[in-house]
Formats: sequence, structure tokens, C-alpha cells
Amino acid sequence: MKFDTKNFNQFRADFSEAVKGLEEKYGVVISMGNNITYDKRAGIFTSKLEVVNGSSKEDVEKAKFESDVECFSSLYEVGKADYRKAFTLKGKTYYLIGFKTRARKTPCIIEDDNGKKYSCSFEVLGIGIRQFKVTVVK
Repeated sequence: MKFDTKNFNQFRADFSEAVKGLEEKYGVVISMGNNITYDKRAGIFTSKLEVVNGSSKEDVEKAKFESDVECFSSLYEVGKADYRKAFTLKGKTYYLIGFKTRARKTPCIIEDDNGKKYSCSFEVLGIGIRQFKVTVVK
């Protein structure tokens, strides 16, 4: 079998289906990471496998948000209550769903109504979320 992007995506979908029984049995969420490396000569691909306690992906996402928000709460006025808080930007509704804690310029992860995820800076949130009062604390 030749591996390419389409095959990896199909493999990831098939893998998710295959582990559903384990997820239900142990009360965890199992996911395969997006970063896949492939060695063509050896025919081996590697990926990160993540197993997290929680009954649904939404529970896991919320717990991760609550953990990660502590990294930014000292610099920005954002807290645990801001998970999935809606805001409008250029006439479109978005929700704050998480953070990329290692990203310096665009650490915020937002999601639109269609479920597509984007990353943005706190300054963008400051424009879009006036009720957040996102300002740098000096």
C-alpha cells in the first residue's frame, strides 16, 4: 500500500472507528495526532497517540481549555468561564475553544459555526470580544 495524504486521512478515520469500543469500555477519548512522519524506504509511518480521561471530545476539549487558560490569565483578562464564548468578527460568529500554549503570535483557537478551527492573536479577540476586555496587563 502506498501512503499519501488521502490514505493517512482514511487510516485516521478507520482508526477512530476501531477504537470506539476501547473508548466506551475505559471511559477515555483516543485520538491520533495530526503530525505524521513517513519513512518511504522502510515503509513505516509514526504518529502520536493520545488517550485522555473523559466521556466525550467536548469534555476533553473543555478540560484542556481550563488547564491552558491558566497560562494566559496572568497576562490577559481571560478565564475558565470564557470557554465557547461567542463573538462576532467581520459579521461571522466564532467561539473561543482553546489555546496553543507554545504559539507566541497566534495562541488562541477559535471555531466558526461550521466547526472549522482557526488560530488568532489576543489582539484579534480584543477586537471581536469586547465583553472579554482582553487587554495586556502591565
